[in-house]
Amino acid sequence: MLPSPSKPALDFLAMALSVICLIHCLSIPLALLLIPSFSYALLQSETLMHWILLGFAAPISMVTLYLGHRRHGVPIISVLGLAGLLFMLIGASHLFGRDLESALTVIGVSALFVAHWRNMFELRHAIKGRQGQP
Repeated sequence: MLPSPSKPALDFLAMALSVICLIHCLSIPLALLLIPSFSYALLQSETLMHWILLGFAAPISMVTLYLGHRRHGVPIISVLGLAGLLFMLIGASHLFGRDLESALTVIGVSALFVAHWRNMFELRHAIKGRQGQP
């Protein structure tokens, strides 16, 4: 059973996955500079890692943002989250080439992180409003 959208567990999980992906995307270029002999292995694992993280992020984000939207009704949060997932998908699929994979993924992960952060904020605000708190 999924937690209530008033409890931000899924948003925290999604934000944690975003941070993991962001660290991964930003550390690969550094690792390539420091350990050039492992460049082939690192580049091969980069795409696989993006697909794995996207496989976790997409369902968690879609469910969390949908449930949040039902509570707070702010559509831009879902739009931002879906745009982030789309950037991640385009990056992982190499639609615009392998060179843009990390950049597109970083943009997507950042958008998704902001969407989940706003989702948590709006949910707290919606709950306080229902309880008559300022």
